[in-house]
Amino acid sequence: MGTTAIVTAGAGARGAYEAGILSVLVPRLQEAGEEERIVLLGTSAGALNTALLAAYSDPDQAVNNMLQVWESTAASDIFAGLRGTAVRDVTSYLGELAGRGRLSSLLNTAALRRTAEEKVDWVQLRDNLDGGKSWVHGVGIVTTSSNSGRTIVFLQGNDIAHPPPDDFHSIDYLPVSLASSHVLASAAIPVAFPPIRVDPPPTIHDQWFFDGGVRLNAPIKPALALGADRVIVVATTPDPDSPRPARATPAEPDLFDAAGAVLRALLEDRMAEDVRELRKTNRFVDAAAKAGTPPPAHRGAAQPYRHVENLFLGPPKVGIISTKAHEVFKQRYSGWRKRFSDMGILGTLLGGTSPKIHGEILSFVFFDPDFHHALIRLGKEHAEQALQTGPGLPWYP
Repeated sequence: MGTTAIVTAGAGARGAYEAGILSVLVPRLQEAGEEERIVLLGTSAGALNTALLAAYSDPDQAVNNMLQVWESTAASDIFAGLRGTAVRDVTSYLGELAGRGRLSSLLNTAALRRTAEEKVDWVQLRDNLDGGKSWVHGVGIVTTSSNSGRTIVFLQGNDIAHPPPDDFHSIDYLPVSLASSHVLASAAIPVAFPPIRVDPPPTIHDQWFFDGGVRLNAPIKPALALGADRVIVVATTPDPDSPRPARATPAEPDLFDAAGAVLRALLEDRMAEDVRELRKTNRFVDAAAKAGTPPPAHRGAAQPYRHVENLFLGPPKVGIISTKAHEVFKQRYSGWRKRFSDMGILGTLLGGTSPKIHGEILSFVFFDPDFHHALIRLGKEHAEQALQTGPGLPWYP
């Protein structure tokens, strides 16, 4: 029995774009009959989408619920008011300097905890995965241990393997009964969001966790470790092997330009390396088969390299999502009253209405129903364009 792994990358507010892609991909998988076993793996916003899909035994209901959640989610569902948070942050920071307090994050994300607990039916999700009657056979939620710095993949499913530790890539796999704390841990952006304690703690040493995207934004390696025969990557950046336009004439970067470069390195570069490594391995395996020689075992495992079909779904070119963020922000927050709302203040600080656009960073934190609607439409449009090649899926050659 073959296994198809859907790997959904971390994306912040861009998770709505991934939801749009998934709303086209999931029905297409059902129609194509290529879903003998479906395993979902996600990081950060991708972890939320993964949980939303796994909480329903019927894939159509799962997709509809996921879209409804994104269409109704605003900044107030993610973090508390910035003005109140700023006072708290300054007070906590001064207290920490005096040795009488701690500042664990810049944002108060109590609202995100409520959202995660209310929007996902965790009892149903666990019943689906343990009962084996769902269209989803297993789920992996990716986090980063604050103690060891290793990637921790929380797994649940009654018929999926639990891989041994991967010390070469610093990945551990832990079987759990999934709850909101696992998704919150996967989405706990360092500095901005507080670390999350998973209760009960999986080990004595690993109790607090950060965003899984710190080390593994697109969990391709865990998908392979779980024995996937096909891997579908859902992301908010173009296929790493697609043509890239020439960069504009460079200007002196500012603080947000530098932050954007760090963000791309964290979220894009490792994912691109993993995708290219997978495709390079496929070419190596195919060449060995053509020459009549068996491929060797890969590092740290007894199994030989194998050909794994893969598909990458994301925007066709760079800048589409960031441009849309700028457009929607200008429409929604052009008035002075709106400019002083929490989202208006945050977006304005990122240059949302000025000629100096920091749309890339803005698009990750722009939690706004209008923006989510626009991203869902984009995701659907791009997925339909990519998947319109025939009855099957257009696997990478």
